[in-house]
Amino acid sequence: MLKTVVGKGIFKGLRSLTQSSEEIEDWEKCLKWLKSLKISSVKVPSLDSVNSEIELYLYLKDGTELCRIIGLLTEKQVSDEIVYSTKNVSNNEEKNLTLFLETVERNTGLKNLFGSLGNTALRKSIFFPRVLSGLSSLSKTLQNKQIVSVPCFKSRKSINRNSVLQYPD
Repeated sequence: MLKTVVGKGIFKGLRSLTQSSEEIEDWEKCLKWLKSLKISSVKVPSLDSVNSEIELYLYLKDGTELCRIIGLLTEKQVSDEIVYSTKNVSNNEEKNLTLFLETVERNTGLKNLFGSLGNTALRKSIFFPRVLSGLSSLSKTLQNKQIVSVPCFKSRKSINRNSVLQYPD
């Protein structure tokens, strides 16, 4: 019997990792890629306890882990500008995402990783597919530049980074 995860918005009724499926979802590919980087997390719960798309979204939402990962991979250090106690305040989360996006651009040349959403890409769960697509592009660039040796992940729902996306309010 299939187990479903009850969530809000686009996550309502999504599968958990314990389910079988013909195709692996983008969030599962991203999770596998993040785990393969073998960067220890300071968050509780850790990446190892993520079992659903909503859990991955919430894990990445404040931007702290994205900042830590890109800093360690490209600059061999964690930035002291990361805001660890965001308290779900969108300004603090967006500061972290700005830091992440600036570090990505500076070290990889990738611009507009999350398209026109920029540092607001994790503000709403409905934008998460755009984030996954951007992280897929980042994984490919990091592999091509030989910054990481782990395989990249390919998003099934690739979105052109420069396209303007329309989302309902």
